[in-house]
Amino acid sequence: MSTTTLNITEGAAGNGLASGSLAAGATVYFTVDLRGKLGGRLFIKNTPGGTVAATRGLTVSRFTNATSTTPDYPTIANTSFQLPSAVATIAESRTIELGPGLHRIGLTNNDASNAVTVMGTYSTYDSYTTA
Repeated sequence: MSTTTLNITEGAAGNGLASGSLAAGATVYFTVDLRGKLGGRLFIKNTPGGTVAATRGLTVSRFTNATSTTPDYPTIANTSFQLPSAVATIAESRTIELGPGLHRIGLTNNDASNAVTVMGTYSTYDSYTTA
């Protein structure tokens, strides 16, 4: 009986967005290019600073342009979710699955007073091997 295996290329930490500070109320964007791939996964890490405000949280938004070779992203996110930043200095993270295509990822610091540290790492689903 044969076995089919998904071949995954694991990304180096911060290959989508290097770990860095995101100012209070600021947004940063980066692109994950999965054209020619079966898809991939994206790991988002958020570490609040030493203090969190009542307006805390990190909003993660995904805008997808699956077919065009020229980026033309929608103005409304395909999906979005929030990491709560509930406790100062405690890292929180989430991994999401991405289909083939170009993905623009937006990270918005909802904390109006304090910076957070964010990072984005993605891996690609390259092919299947049957043996």
